[in-house]
Amino acid sequence: MSKYTISLRLSIAAQLLASGLCLPLALQAQQAAPAAANANPTTTPSIHDAAIIRLRDVAYGKDEDGNYHEQSVRVREAAKEALKQVVIQQIHEEEEAKAKASTNSQSGTATSGSNSVTATNFNQAAAAPVGTNTGDAIPATPENASRSRGSSSANDNWFLPELFNGAGSNKLMNFETGFSPMQTFGVSPNQPFSPGQIGPGGGGSTGSDLAPQLGGDIGSINPAAVPPGPSSSVSTNSADAGAPSSVAGFLRDSDSVQEVKVQERSGVSLDPHIRAYKWGQIYADVDGAYWSPARLDMDTMLSKIDPGMVSSVNVLSGPYGVRYGPGFAFLDVNRIPTPRYECPETHLDSMLNVRSNGGQVYGREMVYGGGESWGYRGSYGEKTGSDYRAGDGSLIPASYRSRDAWGEFGYDLDPHQRINILYQRMDQTDVENPAQFFGTSYLGSYGFQAGYVNDAPTAPWSKLNAAAWYNSTRFNGDTRPSYNANFPVMQFVNAALDAELGGTNALIGQTQGNAYSTGGRMGVTFGDQGCTQLRTGGDFRYLGQVIGEEYQILSQDRETIEFNTNMPHSRMINPGVYTELSQPVTKNWTLSVGARVDYVRTAVNPNDLRPDGLLLGGDPPSNLLQNDILYAFYAMNNVKLDEHWILDAGFGQAQRPPTLMERYSDGLFVSTLQSGFTHMVGDPNLRPERNWQFDVGLSSNYETMHSKARFFQSWIQDYVTYAGSSVDVPSFADARLLYFTSTSLATLTGFELTADCDWSENLTPFAKMSYVYGWDQEINAPLVGISPLEGTIGLRIHDANHGRVWGIEPSLRLVADQNHLGAIRSPDVTNTIPVEEVTPSFVVCNLRGYYNYTKNLSIVGGVDNVFNKNYQEHLDLRLNGPLGTPYQGVVTRVLEAGISPYFGINWTF
Repeated sequence: MSKYTISLRLSIAAQLLASGLCLPLALQAQQAAPAAANANPTTTPSIHDAAIIRLRDVAYGKDEDGNYHEQSVRVREAAKEALKQVVIQQIHEEEEAKAKASTNSQSGTATSGSNSVTATNFNQAAAAPVGTNTGDAIPATPENASRSRGSSSANDNWFLPELFNGAGSNKLMNFETGFSPMQTFGVSPNQPFSPGQIGPGGGGSTGSDLAPQLGGDIGSINPAAVPPGPSSSVSTNSADAGAPSSVAGFLRDSDSVQEVKVQERSGVSLDPHIRAYKWGQIYADVDGAYWSPARLDMDTMLSKIDPGMVSSVNVLSGPYGVRYGPGFAFLDVNRIPTPRYECPETHLDSMLNVRSNGGQVYGREMVYGGGESWGYRGSYGEKTGSDYRAGDGSLIPASYRSRDAWGEFGYDLDPHQRINILYQRMDQTDVENPAQFFGTSYLGSYGFQAGYVNDAPTAPWSKLNAAAWYNSTRFNGDTRPSYNANFPVMQFVNAALDAELGGTNALIGQTQGNAYSTGGRMGVTFGDQGCTQLRTGGDFRYLGQVIGEEYQILSQDRETIEFNTNMPHSRMINPGVYTELSQPVTKNWTLSVGARVDYVRTAVNPNDLRPDGLLLGGDPPSNLLQNDILYAFYAMNNVKLDEHWILDAGFGQAQRPPTLMERYSDGLFVSTLQSGFTHMVGDPNLRPERNWQFDVGLSSNYETMHSKARFFQSWIQDYVTYAGSSVDVPSFADARLLYFTSTSLATLTGFELTADCDWSENLTPFAKMSYVYGWDQEINAPLVGISPLEGTIGLRIHDANHGRVWGIEPSLRLVADQNHLGAIRSPDVTNTIPVEEVTPSFVVCNLRGYYNYTKNLSIVGGVDNVFNKNYQEHLDLRLNGPLGTPYQGVVTRVLEAGISPYFGINWTF
């Protein structure tokens, strides 16, 4: 038995036999190899040829419609690996045969009768047509791309296209020293890789696409298989990134994401909304770890994650993410995996972004490297900013300073098992939150995370992944930043107190608190994408949160008045299990179903309750301990109508528990409405929200044109909203006392549209549009915090190589009036109270571009708001001056930045 026959058998048996639920073709491919072992030596080459032909068909065979004969990606990759090993072994044998022939020739010994297969016979067998494989588009040799199918050459190996580098050199010819070293990739949040460019997540790829050289998707939910349903997946290094300094800002500015809107709390705190779903309804996952804000108006779920450490973000817009946790929409953030190299290497990556309006500077230094089975990454980043100038010339207080440090190490236990550990820390100081009660004196986060992945082909599963985490965030803040003379906020408060109490008064406040999260998750996948695939697993979350506020009203005419508010130390325990099944019903129709069950227990420390507190539920409050059983399920159909059009339609139901703040906040001054001055009181008896959602989408994919349209309808029972009235100072109408309450039914209706067209090799026009209409059916009024209709049109001008080298993108963002003004119910629910004002429409022109000077040096630049438009987003805060005071009629508005040139550079060496 020849060496390469053994290699062939072992490769097929070990890799194809263990490919889960997609075995039929793999087993057929295996049948020829055992026969080869016992065959007559004179017929061995033809049997070997048959095995190779069958492997080639499994790996590359397609029908006349261009569909692979073998649908399983895992089986195809295993067949390719088997072919690769055969080729490598054959080259070894040919070299040994030549050396032996040379020796025998010198000694006068004949070599006739050898049963080894020559390279010519080998390639002839590989090139032979296979059965009905008439539509097979087998890649040609890089040196001879026009060669007709079925021809052969002694040294081409043209059926293995991945064995050639970009210059056409055969990597296998250097088998003595192994494959050529893997290309190093610069990692940066501003490097504008265009679609198709190789890089960390470049061109919309996820970290798992780079698994062979970057260590794989450690501990993640498996970003290579985004759950079915309406979703967008985008890379932070794609050309439309626009030099972001935050993950939420990247999602807001991305050309390929329509579902995400952002409420900007500060320059480092951007709160994402998905289809009008907000914090509490959105589950944020970062490589398996759960993140939540420590205080909603000073922190967000994504503010601790720097875009420089992120490969891609998947946005799932509906109750179809049962594998993540309880929620109505999901953000799946995937970090860049640690790298791998054939020989140990170390690299440095330096990047710098500068935005002139507001003096914003973002810099990062990174060191990364590794060896064949290990990799590491260390990083330090810093962001600073000051007040920016709006379109009308006014200064908006937005100073901040933020530093973060990351350390990560990955190790491959074997080629199919890997572990990863991570430590991260972030510190923010002197952050101004315009039009809010508190500025952030200090906010610090740190977190630990560990992940394990096993995708061994001999395992009973296709993949097993596990992750565990712990993270914590502490903060303190005070009212001092709100005394800006040119941006009156606390001046409004003091003037209202003067009118109410008489004399001259000054309110001083401070806040502090902590939030932490720990837990773990494990998931197992059986089967492969495109075939019957089963996913099942479980997770556990333990959350804790506590917030305190202390106030003093100083006056020259009376004693100091002191009072405090808080959210007592609250805890949530949440174990859950899920299962998902994807089943091809026909060749063009795939049905996916999933279900999840969660147990949620929330409680507070009774010793932290205020004696004179406002917390609902009695005096003292009862039912502080709550136990909820949550369910979720979905069914999603994906139908390929023809080679260009795909229809997807689905229905799902999900439940989410009230947040700890919604149940247990006791008078916190947290900004939740357009007015930043809202005094929040929780209700321990709030019921979990239940969302029933229907989605339908139609997408097309032609050679030069791509489009997608989606429509959705949601019915949310027990939707958490507000009841409220003015605080005890009646002249200050914008200061409201709000109670969390439930409405029996709220509805969300909306759509997303996107399209682009390759007009020529250098021009790609594009457009997108989105809209959500939210309605409180119980009080017959609009829901609060809903963004208006908006769209973007633009033109990508790029090089003829799909924009790999350079690109320029002018665009117009068009936003309509928002005159559906959110309203809440009065405390006695007898009437509605409008709490929003009309936000006028606007059009903003943006220009951005990039130039990849070399693979290690990239430049990005542009101008936001080219024509210095003065405008305000509907979610931006605004505050009306109190009546009967010198500030009556004065409105403090958080306007968006005027003309804002920016520049970024990334250098890897």
